[in-house]
Amino acid sequence: MVTSMIIFFNSQNMYVLLDLGAAHSFISCKFISKLSVLKHKLNKSHSMKVNLLSLEIYYFDIILGMHWLTKHRAFMDYFKRKMTFKVPIEKEIEFRGKR
Repeated sequence: MVTSMIIFFNSQNMYVLLDLGAAHSFISCKFISKLSVLKHKLNKSHSMKVNLLSLEIYYFDIILGMHWLTKHRAFMDYFKRKMTFKVPIEKEIEFRGKR
């Protein structure tokens, strides 16, 4: 199963692919030049680190694979249009879709 989303990050949109078939996580070579930091801060008290391998990707900025998704216990609820993460030692973190 593959799901994509747009995340507003560092004053720009970041196109992210959640790929259950990918063993690793990747970042497009083009997008690397746009970022000064490769750590996505969810808010002031939460952060989720990701190790990204650079790859020539053309349609997405980042691909998050199973290693990252399982580490952060990602759960997608398509009916409610939300994705929940369980960050170690912290509460659940949710992203909600608007459509």
